Amino acid sequence: MRSVTDFRINPVRPDRGSHLLETVPTLDAIGDHELDPLTAGRTFYVSRPWLKAVERRHGDRIAYLTCRDGKGTLRGVCPVYWDAGSCGYYDPFDHFLHRSGAEFNRDDWSPAYLVGSRAAYSCEFLVDPTMAPDQRRDVLALLLDSAAAHAGETGAASLSALYLNPRGAAQLGEVLDDDRACYIAGASSVLDVPWSSMEEYVTAMGRGRGTNIRREMRVFAGAGYTVAGGRLSDWIDVAADLFSQLERRYGHEASAADEAAELRTLAACADEHSHVLVIKDGADVVGAMLLFVWEGVVYIRSAGFNYAATKRAFEYFNLVYETIRFAIRHGYHRIDMGMATYRAKLARGARLEPRWGVTLSRTADSPLSNDEFNSWDRLRRAAVRAADPSMLEQAQLP
Repeated sequence: MRSVTDFRINPVRPDRGSHLLETVPTLDAIGDHELDPLTAGRTFYVSRPWLKAVERRHGDRIAYLTCRDGKGTLRGVCPVYWDAGSCGYYDPFDHFLHRSGAEFNRDDWSPAYLVGSRAAYSCEFLVDPTMAPDQRRDVLALLLDSAAAHAGETGAASLSALYLNPRGAAQLGEVLDDDRACYIAGASSVLDVPWSSMEEYVTAMGRGRGTNIRREMRVFAGAGYTVAGGRLSDWIDVAADLFSQLERRYGHEASAADEAAELRTLAACADEHSHVLVIKDGADVVGAMLLFVWEGVVYIRSAGFNYAATKRAFEYFNLVYETIRFAIRHGYHRIDMGMATYRAKLARGARLEPRWGVTLSRTADSPLSNDEFNSWDRLRRAAVRAADPSMLEQAQLP
């Protein structure tokens, strides 16, 4: 078996013992009773509903590496994806190495092979949390060894784990014996929700921010809008049209038909975890926001608007406020607001949570051994620590 050392990094060497490693082509090969204990307490974006939706949309270059103990108990699962480099933010060469301005040889890094996740910008590893720490470390190391072998079979030049949340980065840090492995891949905006009412929330924002929030709520109410909600399956076609309008507004190619196909897949896999908020102007829907709820956390996934019909009444921000109301009403303790638009989210009480990346090449040293890339990474780390909007823009965070 090839080792992760093929990717120019020294892992903590596990004792394989009686563990059985297998590769299965679909999540359907793993029963709910086996997978659920591994996904409990993890981000929604490594849950079965989410992973299954990704599989249905991109199932031709996906597998799942599994690790069982000597009794046959499932101890770890690692989704893997290859030939996924054309997927924008998940292309490690174009989105990180080349974007940094440093000189890298594309052939050292492409094609890419991804472990853990390839969508939604939040990754951690599915390893049985009931095991002792050294056992969890060994299972993850075995899964990465298996991934390295499989990456070689696919002809991959690099292996990456991208957008690791703090738990995922800590997991990987216990396995990889290299303190120069991780770089900043981005940051997610997170709003903790300790309040029992919207009045408490607005007051907690302080005099300046609170005054702005009250004004935005007042203008929205004066526009005559109403807000409705429901499951994703109730709003697919309407939401698809609105989401595609937002994508096109920001320069992305998007059609309502493509958006609808993706939303139907999400509804088929995760409808029971979904909630859609819509802004109505009479009978017309002019805005929508898609949420998912998992383990007491609300995830803002997508938003969109009919820009020709909106009244410039702070529609986006009021959907955020409706999301906060939704969380307070149901006792959810946190809202994951996603990446980008940091200035607006910080102004409404969010904090930044870093997202980390590890990219390993078979033929080249760590990207962080390149002085220019290292300088770029230091700037981005400082921007996340400072949570300064102007610095975040300078650091080119997505």
